[in-house]
Amino acid sequence: MRIDVRDNFAQVKGDLDRLQRDIREQAIARALNRTAEQARTAMVRTITSEFAIKASEVRPLLSIRQARGGAFGSALEATLEALRGRRGRGLNVIRFGARPAPGRGRKLVKFRGSRGWAQRVVPVGGGVAVRIKKGSGRKTIAHAFIGNDGRTVFIRTGDERLPIRGVTTVDVPQMFNTKRINAAVVKVIREKFPEILARETRFYVERFGR
Repeated sequence: MRIDVRDNFAQVKGDLDRLQRDIREQAIARALNRTAEQARTAMVRTITSEFAIKASEVRPLLSIRQARGGAFGSALEATLEALRGRRGRGLNVIRFGARPAPGRGRKLVKFRGSRGWAQRVVPVGGGVAVRIKKGSGRKTIAHAFIGNDGRTVFIRTGDERLPIRGVTTVDVPQMFNTKRINAAVVKVIREKFPEILARETRFYVERFGR
């Protein structure tokens, strides 16, 4: 569940020779970290273009471990990784536009209105409809229902009212590791890193070069 941006910097060492060793490492680490930031942005954009999930749901689950200076010639590394949710569970389908599906039956319910108590007929038994991937139709999860103040989709595990369990689907690490998504982000890394490193090198040479 990681994409590593790493290099031993043998090819760029000559461009950085005007800098002291600690400054060289700062330039390299900063380039790696900026590349990792762009990779995270690309990962969020690519995931949300394929899966029907909001960027605000994805970004907090993508973590960057920043590169720190070490001995020159050793590998510096900036790591982008996807974090699993609590207990390693998938994402609850409430995050995928969950809404009550059309009911297969009807029942009479009592409610308090502006003029006192009233009754109305509502559909029941339709389950919950969700869309996991963009461009696909909604899938109905029969017998599921939305609870927890609208934050969770549940389904009963038997014929009784209890017990119930949350309904989950693919999580962000699995999206992260989808071949198409992974390949698209690796492409961004390979394209961006050389230009970012060149830019950071120029900045440090102009500021600290002798």
